[in-house]
Amino acid sequence: MELCTTLLDVLGSQLSARGEKVASRILQVELFRAVARQEIGWWETKAEADVGAISQLVRHKMPHEVNKVLNIPRDFLCRITSIVTAAWRMQQRSSSLLYKMVGIHWFSLLARRGIKRLREFAQRRAYRGVVMPSQDDKTYRYALRPEFAMLYQSCVRGHRESKLFEQALLDYQRYEQRMVAAEQLLHPAEMFVSQGSNISQFWAVGGYVQQGLVTDGQAWTLMDHAAQITREMESTYHDWANAQAKCAELAKAHDLITIKPKIDPDAGSCPGTRCSGHLTFNDVHFEYPNRKGVVLKGVSFDLPPGKVAGIVGKTGCGKSTLFRLLQRFYEVTTGSILLDGKDIRTYNPEWLRRQMATVSQEPDLIPLTIRDNITIGSHGDPSVEEIEAACRAANIWDTLSDKDRFPEGLQTKMRAVKNISGGEKQRICIARAILANPPILLLD
Repeated sequence: MELCTTLLDVLGSQLSARGEKVASRILQVELFRAVARQEIGWWETKAEADVGAISQLVRHKMPHEVNKVLNIPRDFLCRITSIVTAAWRMQQRSSSLLYKMVGIHWFSLLARRGIKRLREFAQRRAYRGVVMPSQDDKTYRYALRPEFAMLYQSCVRGHRESKLFEQALLDYQRYEQRMVAAEQLLHPAEMFVSQGSNISQFWAVGGYVQQGLVTDGQAWTLMDHAAQITREMESTYHDWANAQAKCAELAKAHDLITIKPKIDPDAGSCPGTRCSGHLTFNDVHFEYPNRKGVVLKGVSFDLPPGKVAGIVGKTGCGKSTLFRLLQRFYEVTTGSILLDGKDIRTYNPEWLRRQMATVSQEPDLIPLTIRDNITIGSHGDPSVEEIEAACRAANIWDTLSDKDRFPEGLQTKMRAVKNISGGEKQRICIARAILANPPILLLD
């Protein structure tokens, strides 16, 4: 029997672990995909702490959160089974006594809860009138720091700080006195409830022992079973109350997965051919959603296919904003942008962005390998020869062949590369653009 139980436990744990791994992997992939496809404006509204929490959930917290949620029904089932089993074992001999014992335990539990509420109420009353919001800015606790000594002495603040410190001590002493008084009143009540529960149990069981209905050993077993049932019922209540909190992280992941970006990457038409590259800006006005002030006012120009255009102006005049609007990272406030005679809002955003490649002045490289940074955005899986040709055209192949700086060549990870310059990053991005071979090249 023990061998069968052990084998069943091993089988159950393996199946459970496999199910958790599959579920967590699917959720991690879906969450990564959903968050990576959110519009830039959504990212700008997220604080650094929010982004860090999402990143941790995607990387390593998801299996733990899935495990917590999947354990909820299993824990409930185990607790209910334990309660039913303990009650069934004593039902035939003394079911009425068992109910009395459970009732005594629950009365004691509720009484302790009531005392706990009274203690919390006493603590709030003790704080009232002692710690006022106007006293939160007391500076005495910062006065005894070396870097502030000259400041306080020059401003003659020592006497004032001493007064504030004395007032804080008086407040704390008053709070302690009130809490000690409340504890002296509540402690006897706790002892009364605890001892009263024990006396009630012995009194109830003692009558059955005197009548010969149960033996001493059975009486102790009965008390243990009653305590077990009460603990399991209390734990079941706590599990039920905390179930929502256990699901909070997965609920957040669900919201992130199901929330639709304002610029839906799956909506719009996908022409079967590449665009010709005819760009037209018609009276474009734009204001960033989370910033004040209009960035672009009535921008209009026409750029036929195969032409090169240079946009110049002082810093902050909106040059980079034009590229962001063209790639539909943002929507124009008024006006329209046309590609091959059609509004870019009618195209699928992902198809639209595949028609362009951007090389910025200060490019960022993803923390993967050099090869990954070059081939991102390429169609299919480029061969080593194609990558080499693109790198030679960008004048970066000889640098990448330096084994001292790039010991694994294209497979060198970015974190292993030291002292890579901005110009070298730009050339890697140029090689990426050459390899992608889009109809439109944007040089920021």
